[in-house]
Amino acid sequence: MIASFTFRHYIFLLVLRSLEGDRTPSSLFHILTGKKTSQTIQDIKWYRLTEYFRMFPYWDKETFQKDIDMLERAGMYREEEERAYLTLKGKKEIERYFHDYKWPRLYNGWKYSHAAGRFWERLALFIQSLSFSLAKRSFLPVFRDFDTQQWVKQHWPRQLSKKKTIAQKLHEELVMLLRELPEQDALLFTCRLSGHNHSGYTLQQAAQHVEQHDMDELYYRFHAVLHYLLEAGSDLPFLGTFCTDLLSQKILTDSARKTQEYLAQGMSLSDIATIRDLKQSTIEDHVVEIASEEAHFPISLYVPEKVQQAIIRAAQNSTTYRLKVLKEKLEDKSVDYFSIRLTLAYFGGTDGQA
Repeated sequence: MIASFTFRHYIFLLVLRSLEGDRTPSSLFHILTGKKTSQTIQDIKWYRLTEYFRMFPYWDKETFQKDIDMLERAGMYREEEERAYLTLKGKKEIERYFHDYKWPRLYNGWKYSHAAGRFWERLALFIQSLSFSLAKRSFLPVFRDFDTQQWVKQHWPRQLSKKKTIAQKLHEELVMLLRELPEQDALLFTCRLSGHNHSGYTLQQAAQHVEQHDMDELYYRFHAVLHYLLEAGSDLPFLGTFCTDLLSQKILTDSARKTQEYLAQGMSLSDIATIRDLKQSTIEDHVVEIASEEAHFPISLYVPEKVQQAIIRAAQNSTTYRLKVLKEKLEDKSVDYFSIRLTLAYFGGTDGQA
């Protein structure tokens, strides 16, 4: 590993290997920081990059530019006509770096990043409150967020016997799930919990405890534990309480959800654009976002089945998913970019198998 490089830089190169030459540097930045645009949604679905979505939400644009400049100087990355490319040296370096890398049990940024933070706040505050309550001690809450505190109050057991039961069962469920993880990942999670006899560590403090000093990787692996607990714990009697309503939420932007409501009423895209005082292209972006999430989205209302199949064939026979290139490969030149984007987003790299 090159001394000045972090886990974040290698993940950037890894994602670049999938998108090489098809997208701009900003496209990769939007994937890794979690910007919800129709283009980003299309990219993560078609290129099968959902797990990388919002992996580093704290990565700001200025730092990103410095990072890719550094990668370019190191000979691992290059730009040509505003497109991002991985060099041969870059390919060899990521093959070396990830050759023996122990990936976490689960990480899916697209599916769980919207819920992980809230899940952690609920669980950590509830455990802290339960621990101090059983010890009959007062404390300063680890989270002061109003919604989180209200959630804990709504689910708070009043009887002592109930508190003891929940403490025991919740502990049993967490131990059962954490035993399935690498020891360092389980330790990273538990050392961040606060209780009567322990003040939870910050991520920086945890780095010393688990002997992991790459903060990018530590952030990633901690959230991987949360993603795993969200998925594996959702059906458990006690842990499931903390995550069920979070997972039932649609992964849509507020604006796309509003468009979805109008679509359900049978309104046309142009009518929705007029009512919402938005450009039709914006409404089309919403439709692309909605189609990427709904398994039974009525895509044939917008793209005839023959056109869908033609677009899929063009994508399968191409070395790129650049819209302009795919459009040029279609015999029917009247097919617009919206139809191509919508088809790619709906089928999401499934080769036409919905």
